Amino acid sequence: PQPGDRLLHAAVVGYFSTRGVRQREALAHVAKLDPSLPAIAVGDFNEEDEGMAIAVFKERGFASALPLFEPNATTWQWPVAGNTLRFRLDHVLYDKHFRAVDAEVVRAGRSDHAPVWADLERR
Repeated sequence: PQPGDRLLHAAVVGYFSTRGVRQREALAHVAKLDPSLPAIAVGDFNEEDEGMAIAVFKERGFASALPLFEPNATTWQWPVAGNTLRFRLDHVLYDKHFRAVDAEVVRAGRSDHAPVWADLERR
């Protein structure tokens, strides 16, 4: 085994074994939202656009900014055996009170997660 193999193994296992946990967390968060107030959910969701937690927000009317402006962009990368795994795990989700004007993944920094930004306008 190479250095970092254990960390990668833990990340892969965590990615697949915590789907239900992420979904329950999302359900708990959206249950506390007042639909009459603007809401934004951003950050590392540790899942892609089709993930269970993302689906919870989308079922509540949230939209995702990155697919509109960078449909193929990834936000996370990890080198493995001469290749690099890449996924979109970071998201900017917004409710009906907003409209996305722009969004981008910034290829900078030293983290395995790239910075993400979005410009949102109030409707």
